[in-house]
This record gives sequence, structure tokens and C-alpha cells, in this order.
Amino acid sequence: MEHRRSGLAFGAKLNGFGHVWTFDDRRLFDLHPAMLPEIASQISLEWSTELRFDAATYFSTMSGELGIGSYLSCIPGTIALDGLGRADPAIDDGQNLDLVFIDYDCEPLTVLEILGRFLPSLSGTGSLIINSTPASMHAYLLIERVVEALNSCRIPKSLRLYGDVDLEVMMQTRRIRLMHLANWNETTGNDTAWLKVEPLDVAPKPFL
Repeated sequence: MEHRRSGLAFGAKLNGFGHVWTFDDRRLFDLHPAMLPEIASQISLEWSTELRFDAATYFSTMSGELGIGSYLSCIPGTIALDGLGRADPAIDDGQNLDLVFIDYDCEPLTVLEILGRFLPSLSGTGSLIINSTPASMHAYLLIERVVEALNSCRIPKSLRLYGDVDLEVMMQTRRIRLMHLANWNETTGNDTAWLKVEPLDVAPKPFL
């Protein structure tokens, strides 16, 4: 996960705009106490420098050393969908998001809430990536039916419960392409659902 958010933040830095928010409860460090000392040791060998950090300061220290601190915000805590968007005022200012990556539980009702809360926030070419969803048959079938309905401008009643944006109006100028990305290594339950928003235009953007 660390290389993903750091890579995205590097991309924002190279482009000169954009910002990455990440929610992390640092549970991984609690489950694997030897991880932080191993990271520090590896950094000392590869960077020829000694960094001091603990679980609370790891992300800020690393983003500062990598020069991406202005493009990456790590918000401590477990993702709580009811509170998401209020944990950092910058996320709740009405701006469009280009990419949302969710690594959360894949229960159908959770997936439905993720779709309802984040689809309206995506930009006209944004992506919503939900990890592990294809591994659950119920979540897989749910997301297939929801995307099919949205692309036909038929908004499921249960989806309207999670946001104030009129999805019916939004979907008149957009479509959603759904791709299930399979993980072919030995890790189970780590497949990914990628929802890509596309504008409903008859000609590609560069020709308009």
C-alpha cells in the first residue's frame, strides 16, 4: 500500500498539482511489531542515513524525506464511511476526485455505500477502485447490477440513500466502465473492481 500512495503523490508532484489523502489506522504495525525496525534498517543500508520514527510519525517522516509532504496527507484512523469527507476539510470542499482506492470489507451493503458516497465525487474521467470486491459473489453481482442500472440512467433506490447528488442528472452525461482485475498470484480474495467514469461524447476530447 505504501508504494501505491507514494507513487500517486510523486505523480502529483511531477504534474505540479493534485493531492493524495490516505486513511490508515496503523494496525499493520501493531500486528507486526518487527516491521518498523526492519524498515529503518533497510533505509539505513540503502540511503546511508539514519531515520528515527515510530508508528505515529512514520508516514510524515517518510513523505518529508521523499519530498512529497505537500502532496500527501495521512489521516490516522479506521475508515468510517459516515465520517469520511469530514476527517480533512480539504476533502469536503466540493472538489472532484480523480482516483479513489478503497481497501475495505467487501460486504454488499458496504460496497453499496461506497458507490453512493464516492461516485458523485468523481471527476468526469475519475476512477473508483474497490479491492477484494470480485472475490465476494454477492458483492460481485451487486456491483454488476448497479453499474448496469446506472448506465441506463436507472438509479437504484437504495443508492440514493447515501448522497445528496442527483445521480440521474449526473449519468445523463457519463457512463461507467466496470473492469474486474484478477490477481493471479497465490493471494486469495485480493481481486479488484475498477469503475472508470467516461464522458458521453461522440468524439474524443482532443478533437473537440
